[in-house]
Amino acid sequence: MARTVEESVMNAIMGAFVGNGQAQVSKPSKSYMAIGNSIPKVGEHYKCKRLEKNSKGELTFRSTETTTVQEVKNLAGNVFIVSTRNTYYVTRVLYMPVENVHFAVVSSEPQIGSDMYCYKMEFKGEKSRCVNWHTTTVQKVKHIHGLYKVKTNNSVYVCFPM
Repeated sequence: MARTVEESVMNAIMGAFVGNGQAQVSKPSKSYMAIGNSIPKVGEHYKCKRLEKNSKGELTFRSTETTTVQEVKNLAGNVFIVSTRNTYYVTRVLYMPVENVHFAVVSSEPQIGSDMYCYKMEFKGEKSRCVNWHTTTVQKVKHIHGLYKVKTNNSVYVCFPM
């Protein structure tokens, strides 16, 4: 059992995008949350760090290089969906100067017209932490590859269901 809220959140992300990703995502069959230092390009391999469990069951970002990128879609600001032959990477480019676009984890589907309660992921360089967060009113919710893109009055959240 997870010892902290942050561990619970990270375990939920791993369950949604690694363990259960095949049930939620059709072709490619795997999905990972990742961070990178550059915008991915079609036809090239992409160097990033994807969230994984190590041999001790701890969550870490591990350096990886993808197979050839087949498609790149800008989800919001500095967040991209990168598609390779067998895998999706929901990637946040860390060093792009974009304000008000966040990764978050939610325990229920966000509702238009209501505030959203979530755990927002904060990044400093390549380190991350999760904080309890209360947003302004939800304006729009879009379902994308097993996650939610949520537009509020002030921000855009890429939300992973817990």
